[in-house]
Amino acid sequence: MAAFGIKSVIAVSFGDIHYNNMMKNGLCPVRSSQEACQNLRGQLFDNVGATITVDLMEMKVIVPDGIEFEFDMHPLKRRCLLEGLDDISLTTQYMGSIRAFQAKHHSDKPFMKVQETEQSIEKGRFEG
Repeated sequence: MAAFGIKSVIAVSFGDIHYNNMMKNGLCPVRSSQEACQNLRGQLFDNVGATITVDLMEMKVIVPDGIEFEFDMHPLKRRCLLEGLDDISLTTQYMGSIRAFQAKHHSDKPFMKVQETEQSIEKGRFEG
């Protein structure tokens, strides 16, 4: 969808997999009421090519006739869309904390540390 310039999808509901896949691909899924979706659909049929604004900062949709409606989204998912973060880039923001935890955990419980072998180091599978 993003390849065709679609940045958001407005619907009454989404399946969990569809919703999460949209988020992972940088699309903004907007859940709205049946009434609002019907109204929007009617406006788009009457005015082909009309513009719809999805304001992620303000958490609102502005439809062609100027009516606005609000929508909800989990704050972390909203942040990821606004900042262009995927799961990996979000995780890498916490690398300092992760490394500090690993160091403390390995010193407190050295018996639990994964032992590196020459073979694992050559293949790049483990990090010490």
